[in-house]
Amino acid sequence: MKKEMKKSGFTLVEIMIVVMIIGLLAAIGIPNFLTARKNTLKKNAINNARQVISAIDQYAMEAALGNGKAVANTDINKYLKGGTFGLNIGAQTAILTGLITDDARDAKALANSMYPDIMSL
Repeated sequence: MKKEMKKSGFTLVEIMIVVMIIGLLAAIGIPNFLTARKNTLKKNAINNARQVISAIDQYAMEAALGNGKAVANTDINKYLKGGTFGLNIGAQTAILTGLITDDARDAKALANSMYPDIMSL
């Protein structure tokens, strides 16, 4: 008596269809992921700039400074969680130069000067 062998497995066409579907999903998903990552980095940068503005305002109130007065990085360290090192986003270090007390400053403009690489994405 001969034993019947049952062949099991996938055909080449079935495997190609699965690979095509995976490629299609990757083609849709990867650009969306990259866009979401860029937006998150920019929002992080703007939020950090708001934190710096808040720290400058707190220092200015405590030191009784008026508008247009220069503020050093070391002056605002105690008002920032983690100091100025806590402002890093990934490998990007915040550039804090030319900080002044100003009631009309914009967080996005400060973020552009603090994180030029991130904000240009």
